[in-house]
Amino acid sequence: MDITNEFPKFLSEMVESLFGTNKRYTELCHLEGDAITAISDLIGEEYTDRLIGIQADCMAFERMYCFLLGLRLGAELLNY
Repeated sequence: MDITNEFPKFLSEMVESLFGTNKRYTELCHLEGDAITAISDLIGEEYTDRLIGIQADCMAFERMYCFLLGLRLGAELLNY
């Protein structure tokens, strides 16, 4: 098992589980969807798809970074 591929998948699943269970997160997702639709109408679907892909890649890096910071914090707390 390649842990570097599994962690981003796991973190994405955890974030997706917020949809429908966290009211504010769900509202933000709907607002984001509306904004993406408006952007797509203005600049076209192809460029919007590129933008969404880039955002998804950035979010994967950010989630992994935050997870690793959490591991580091946990390891530091174990030393106390």
